Amino acid sequence: MPMSWIGLIRRAGGVVLGAALVAAALAAPAAKAAQPPDGIQPDVVGGTLAVQGEFPWMVRLSMGCGAALFRPNIVFTAAHCVGATGPNSSITATLGVVDLQSPSRITVQSNYVYRAPGFTSATSGKDWALI
Repeated sequence: MPMSWIGLIRRAGGVVLGAALVAAALAAPAAKAAQPPDGIQPDVVGGTLAVQGEFPWMVRLSMGCGAALFRPNIVFTAAHCVGATGPNSSITATLGVVDLQSPSRITVQSNYVYRAPGFTSATSGKDWALI
């Protein structure tokens, strides 16, 4: 019996996000990363700033959560970052740049959120969503 697209997403979603996170953690910088401006303290201990284009699949959502491009018009994020499944045009996705204020950034408004069925909390599992 063929698997539905939702079933495929459930199976592939964790793999895609896991692979993106592993790739981001293990990727060697293509060039020396810029230093943070004076007065800004990074929250990541031992990390380095990304250089432009180093992680092109990464997305920043307007509520402060991160996401990864799943398809050109779909992002994969945590369910605890979004509301219930259904129409939603309140989320702005920013991508294509390291500096979120750059004039070359790409911003796109959401139109629908699909939150994992059975999600109850970030610690109960099923903490994924598609926007």
